[in-house]
Amino acid sequence: MKKIFLFLSLGFYFLSLAYASEKITVDLPSQDILDLDNFEVGGNCLGMSMLEHAVQAKLIQFKPFEKRMSKEDVRKSLESLECTELPIVISGFWNVEELSVNYSDVLLSFLKEYSFDLNCKQTFDVRRFPDIFGFSLTEKEIVQEMLKHLRQGESIVLMIDGNGEQGGKKINHAVLVSGAEIFSDDKITFEIYDPNMPHRKKISWENGIFHFEPFNFKTKEGIREVRLGETPVFLFRMNILEKFKMAKKYIHQVETTKDQIGTNIDGIGSIKTRRKFLGGKTSYVIQFDEQTIFPITSETYDLKSLEGKEVAFSGHLRWQDKDELIAEDGRPVYEVDTLYEKTLEKRVPLLESERQHYQAIGNINRRAWHMHRKGAYEVSENGHVQYILKSDIGVFEKYAGQVVGIKGTVVDYDRKIPVIEVSDVDDFKVPVYREIPIDK
Repeated sequence: MKKIFLFLSLGFYFLSLAYASEKITVDLPSQDILDLDNFEVGGNCLGMSMLEHAVQAKLIQFKPFEKRMSKEDVRKSLESLECTELPIVISGFWNVEELSVNYSDVLLSFLKEYSFDLNCKQTFDVRRFPDIFGFSLTEKEIVQEMLKHLRQGESIVLMIDGNGEQGGKKINHAVLVSGAEIFSDDKITFEIYDPNMPHRKKISWENGIFHFEPFNFKTKEGIREVRLGETPVFLFRMNILEKFKMAKKYIHQVETTKDQIGTNIDGIGSIKTRRKFLGGKTSYVIQFDEQTIFPITSETYDLKSLEGKEVAFSGHLRWQDKDELIAEDGRPVYEVDTLYEKTLEKRVPLLESERQHYQAIGNINRRAWHMHRKGAYEVSENGHVQYILKSDIGVFEKYAGQVVGIKGTVVDYDRKIPVIEVSDVDDFKVPVYREIPIDK
């Protein structure tokens, strides 16, 4: 009896492994998801997919507790999203839904800029992709690209045949991929946001073919099941995947810094003097990767004395009379209330659970030269040489005399001392933000 029970248990265990799957989900808040019924117009599937991607990636930052921006200011902000690589601020609104209710004409104007007609051929044969775009990806490569972005926490715009004709060859629709369930290398179901048909939520890839999952559709006669066939697919790269790399890097740093400080912030970067121009209202800006993020002013800090420092800040947008937002070079001006200075502090791990991630931890020192030496630097601990580092001369010069962590593989020995082929060096310097006292 025990043998039978054991056999059945093992059977269920291996059966569960066979059906085990990996799920990847990118959060799309329901208040930010619109469908075409909001505007009673068609042809904006690409624009709406792009809009949802921008919100999900936090390229559009809503500031509900600030004054409400005018329609003209919102229009300018949305326009700047098209032509810059910088995140934009929309104040006085909680989300896309509230924006669509109050400023639907402004939002619709933005969506039309990304209409399918303007950005792609309305329909085209998938066999002509190389002629139209100059390159082509296999469907397997498209799957891998989508999974890569999803694992990085990013949604991705996908072009499909919206009609789902059996054996269809036409691309005429855009959706946003926001998740995946991986059953095997050859079977994956993708979660999608479809602006035209919000009830259509899944598209599957199985045995090298994309096809729609069946879904229920509400009609006057009642609920009916819709079954569509195969669809060709293509990735929409223009203006979305490559363009916002810097902005996404900036947003990631802002979110990481928020967690480190433990409070909300409005931006990060270096304080720099801005170029002078006629009518300019500010003398300083916050820059990140040499890009101006925000012009800034402050009644509480002497910004001149802080020039060049890396900081995080919290503050509020500046306004003129009649609630007109103050902006320069298309960027809103922030009044800085609180500054946090960034410094790097050395924090060598002490716990064994942290140290075990490194092949070696110790001081890096130059080695005496001899004809057959196998590395110019060594790692020592408590005065004893533990490892020799295999590298070109000068690679570790900047770490000489410092305690660092070494990752790599032992590939040889030099006079019975292990030689490491180094894959990574950790100097154990971590960013620390401390509030800068207010000038009195």
